[in-house]
Amino acid sequence: MWTLRFGTFLSLLVLPVIALAGIPHTFIQSYDGPSTCLSCHNESSPSPVTIDELVNSIHYQMRSENPNVGIPGAGSHGMLDRACGLRGTNALINYHTSSCGKCHIGKDLPFPDPMTGQPYQAQLDGIDCLICHAEEYDMNNDGIRSSTEVASERVRVGDPDFGEIWHQDRSLEAARTVGGKIKAEQCLRCHEHGLNSCSFKRGAPFTPERDVHAAAGMDCIDCHTVQDHKFARGSRVTDMHGWELPEVEVACANCHGATPHAISVLNDHFEI
Repeated sequence: MWTLRFGTFLSLLVLPVIALAGIPHTFIQSYDGPSTCLSCHNESSPSPVTIDELVNSIHYQMRSENPNVGIPGAGSHGMLDRACGLRGTNALINYHTSSCGKCHIGKDLPFPDPMTGQPYQAQLDGIDCLICHAEEYDMNNDGIRSSTEVASERVRVGDPDFGEIWHQDRSLEAARTVGGKIKAEQCLRCHEHGLNSCSFKRGAPFTPERDVHAAAGMDCIDCHTVQDHKFARGSRVTDMHGWELPEVEVACANCHGATPHAISVLNDHFEI
């Protein structure tokens, strides 16, 4: 199992052992990345998280296997290291152009140490928990934290270990907004390029004007359920984008049943 050295523990208020994921995190006294999160969300807590979950997730790896894609070279694809004939490869330019570095949850490419097969410590320390979990996050490094700033506003900054990287908001102010349900606005920080090409993250124009589910006040994870930092997309995915919970179905019938339409002829065309 990959482990994360905590280094210097940051001071947190002593709390009873309770599920921290569902409460405001205003008790945090300082924040230093994943080590702060894991000091409470360890394997003995009611809301355990391991660094393995994150490292093995699509949001870190930017790729997954999909056996439904029956073409030569189907294999493991996503946004990373595609063959030259496949659109979307950007592994070599993630952190110096307007590519996946805008959203990717790490500071470095997800290639492990070739000698050990494990991530480098700097890669683990560079995982950005708050870009997804913080309700307020400063994407453009202007000191103003918002729930609606998006990846197109993310800026590059200097880093002593990595040179030039995309800014991460590791402020105490952002960390203290963790604790609630992940809202659609948090997903749309990155997944807001629904009308873009395959060369960038896909998404959907998830607004009340364009989507009935948004108009009903639903959030992405109401349908795209999460297990161990992996997200469901259904069992019939046939593209070469992320697919990490194939056993979890995502279908209209999950909510709407076998006869969702008031007009019977429409139900005749509805295949479960």
